[in-house]
Formats: sequence, C-alpha cells, structure tokens
Amino acid sequence: MRIKSLLHLIPFAVIMLLFIGICIVTAGGGRVSFFGYTPLIVVTPSMQDEIPEDSFIIAAKVPSDRISVGDNITVKKGANSTVTHKVVKITYKDGKRSFITKGTMNNAEDKAAPETDVVGKVVFQSLTFGRVIVFCQRNILFILIGIAALVAGVSLIKYFMKKSRV
Repeated sequence: MRIKSLLHLIPFAVIMLLFIGICIVTAGGGRVSFFGYTPLIVVTPSMQDEIPEDSFIIAAKVPSDRISVGDNITVKKGANSTVTHKVVKITYKDGKRSFITKGTMNNAEDKAAPETDVVGKVVFQSLTFGRVIVFCQRNILFILIGIAALVAGVSLIKYFMKKSRV
C-alpha cells in the first residue's frame, strides 16, 4: 500500500529533476552536451528579433557541411562562453570551413569561427520556457524554501488526518 502511494510521484519527480538539471546546466552558460544537444539560455538582445533575450535554446551538434548561410548557430567564445548568431558567410581556408556570424541586432559581423568552435545549430527555442528557467535561477532559494514548506505542510496535514481517525 505504501509503495503504491509513492509510485504516482515518480513522473513528477523525474520532471522536477530534469527541470532542475536544466536550470543548473544553463546557469553556467556552459557547454554541457547531452547526446549532442546543448541547452542554453540567450543572455543578450543581439538576436532579439529572432531569438529574444532569456530564450531557452537547444543547439544540436551537426556536421559542419549541414550548416548554411541563414542558420542560427552557437559558437565558443573564450574559455567559458558561447554566442548564438546567424551565419552570414562561410569561408574556406586550407580545406577547413569557418563561419562568419552576426547578431541580427548588431551592426558588425563577428570574427570568423572555425568549424571546431561550433557548439551546434539551433534546433529549438522557447521564450516562455526560458523565462521560467531564468526566474527559477534568480529565485532558487525562495523556490526551495517554498517546496520544503509545501512538503512539510502536506506531511503535517497527513499526520493530523491520520491522528484524527484514531
């Protein structure tokens, strides 16, 4: 009986763990990839008309020959950051491809990014999901306190209901 009552919580727990994991992974702006898919949060308005600031995106690792002018790609910039911009030119040097990107709201093109710096091509974006993630990242302490209070409240209600039956 006790195990059956806990089994219905498993889907909820899995969803919560996935969501918390995404919040943690995207908080670092990092490049943590899951089976070739990298979840990220857009933190600047450089692509505002196509991918608004705070959008959640997924960049998929694809062969560089599947990236074309007009695609939105995420590339490494420095040791710990990435940028997601639109491909405006593709150049070739010594048989290697490089991508010149530009934020749609920017005036200047970015420096050419070699194909080895490409994190992936943007295959999914959601401003709503991104805003939820950003809200949770900024208010994680209050959310954890709220969850703890909710669990404590439900436990107390169950305790007093069980006690009143006796």
